[in-house]
Amino acid sequence: MWDKDTLLGDILADSPDMSEVLLGLGMHCTSCSVSRMETLEEACKVHNLPVDPVVNFLNEEAEKLGI
Repeated sequence: MWDKDTLLGDILADSPDMSEVLLGLGMHCTSCSVSRMETLEEACKVHNLPVDPVVNFLNEEAEKLGI
């Protein structure tokens, strides 16, 4: 569904519920307008998170939520 080049804004537009999942990963700036233009890869770098496991986790959580 999503990959490292997906914009945070697109994820949140697809499913506002993913905001809680991103917050749980320590991405606390999901409401910031600038962060919505970041890719998952850029956001992971800023938050010192490994991109591939995060992408996999987000896709798994989206599936659980029926997204």
